[in-house]
Amino acid sequence: MSRATAIRTATIAAGAVDASATPVFYWRAPCQCVIDGIYLINSAAVAAHATDIATIAVTNLGTAGAGSDVVATRTTDSDVSGSAAIAANIAWEITKSTTAANLEVAAGEVLKIAPTEGGTATSGDLADATFQIDYLVGTGIGYS
Repeated sequence: MSRATAIRTATIAAGAVDASATPVFYWRAPCQCVIDGIYLINSAAVAAHATDIATIAVTNLGTAGAGSDVVATRTTDSDVSGSAAIAANIAWEITKSTTAANLEVAAGEVLKIAPTEGGTATSGDLADATFQIDYLVGTGIGYS
């Protein structure tokens, strides 16, 4: 199967997220696809900081719930290359894996989205949070 060129979007309205309580959100791939982008849209700004840290990690759990392939991850930790503040009401891209195979998702596989807080972060930094997953139907190892 080749890869389609039209991007499809799935949205997870998470609402208020207390990342200090280690919540998780799940998305089941409806078809074989390639992840094109994963975003957080948040109603409140979260500054990049060395000790007040928010991190979003997206992992492919596979169909058996035990997978560990990292699909995307990003942090507001200012000590980490590629980190950035989260602007209010603006899509914050969660950096995709540089391993192309990790962006390939088979039909029925489950992605786990795990926001966490670290350091001096206080609960409630993520308010009215929405996660957006953009994907292309089909396959395409080597997609970037």
